[in-house]
Amino acid sequence: MSAPSVLVLEAAWVSSLEPGPSVRPFIDGWAAHRGVGVCYRSFGSCAELAHWLRHFLASQTLRVAYLAAHGRAGSLHTPTSEIPLPKLAQTLAGSRRSRRVGKGIAFGACHLGAELEAFLFESRQKFDWALGYTEAIPWLGATVIDLLFLEYLFAGIALRPDDTRSDQSEEAEAATWLIGEHCRLADLMGLRLALSASLQPALRPPTSKWPTQTTQPVAHTMICS
Repeated sequence: MSAPSVLVLEAAWVSSLEPGPSVRPFIDGWAAHRGVGVCYRSFGSCAELAHWLRHFLASQTLRVAYLAAHGRAGSLHTPTSEIPLPKLAQTLAGSRRSRRVGKGIAFGACHLGAELEAFLFESRQKFDWALGYTEAIPWLGATVIDLLFLEYLFAGIALRPDDTRSDQSEEAEAATWLIGEHCRLADLMGLRLALSASLQPALRPPTSKWPTQTTQPVAHTMICS
């Protein structure tokens, strides 16, 4: 197995001992098909999540951190904790680990898409990009969209008008193609990609709901229209 390129961080979806869903079987199937190395960790608190993300930022091989959890109005939720994105971002901003270029974070959670620019800003640009959804999202539908984003990012985009296919895609191209190809579903779920200020601006200017941000926005967004 190759060195891992994707870190999957998943919280428990149910607060009881009854069976609950997991993104792992879906990621496992895609990773085996594409030969992509994946590392899995679980989290239940802000401290645990920040711990794993610090290791992600310091890794020489990991490229994407994929977070799968419940989300509500700017916070991730586990059965035992609420993890506000401002708190997570500020915790990561204080990390002494050096940032490596080319890393992004995908939030597989409801209602976090409007917070992406603020998250990038408050974390001091530890990530080059952030992906998320502004609306309440169907679990399976969002998992499929997340998988397609990873597929386009790592394996390139098929079915181009000129019948060409690249070996891989930049995150902006992957998101643009995904939104265009599945516009109705992406529109319903509010799929968005925010880019760090150091990268090429995307389609629309950003917005932020965090009252703590007083400087000019530092990221740009893509959204289906």
